[in-house]
Amino acid sequence: MESAADQHLKREFRARDALVFSFAAISPIAAIYSVFGLVLVLAGPVGWWGYVAVLAISVGVACTLGLVASR
Repeated sequence: MESAADQHLKREFRARDALVFSFAAISPIAAIYSVFGLVLVLAGPVGWWGYVAVLAISVGVACTLGLVASR
């Protein structure tokens, strides 16, 4: 049995990990854009203000992925 001092976590970020992480981040973005289209059709011109929120979320996700990729 190993003691707590002997145990450590391995830090790895392989190509498969990047693929899984990117898929997990892109799926919600695709859902946001599809729902945005529905809101735009149902709400009319007022729905354009939703585009600002979608843009902010997309930029936030892009910055997060950039931060992860830079490490």
